Amino acid sequence: MSERFLLINPVKGYVFPFSARGLTYIPGPITQFLERAQGDIFLDGTGALLKITNAVPTRTGIGTTVKLALKLPVRGEIKLAPVDMEFSAYKDALIASLRRTRETHQDHDETWWLLVDPIDEVITKVNSTRSLADLYAIMEFPADEDCLDLL
Repeated sequence: MSERFLLINPVKGYVFPFSARGLTYIPGPITQFLERAQGDIFLDGTGALLKITNAVPTRTGIGTTVKLALKLPVRGEIKLAPVDMEFSAYKDALIASLRRTRETHQDHDETWWLLVDPIDEVITKVNSTRSLADLYAIMEFPADEDCLDLL
């Protein structure tokens, strides 16, 4: 699976590239995970906006229960559902999240253009898009190994 998503959370104020591999692992107790993931919005390659609705472990049993309680990732399926959001509202949320990410998650090793190019140039490029699919197309995501793959 090599699809990448643009992950934003307007409430918490972050934006990151996200690998679809991360949708195959549940990173701890499901109720806590779902609470932490509230507000996460994924933009996929078709231009769809998605949110997490549930997480289901692949296996059940005491081993899985213990791993989840210890906040260890377990194989599973993170279920997504459509989000109803206007394109202009999404762009505004993306730009606000981008500003906060640059302020609070500065990483000197970061190379993704969205996080390192001058902010005015990034905003101009984002605002030049006409649809969610166009917005996704300009992302030039880093390789999977440089994307988040665990929530």
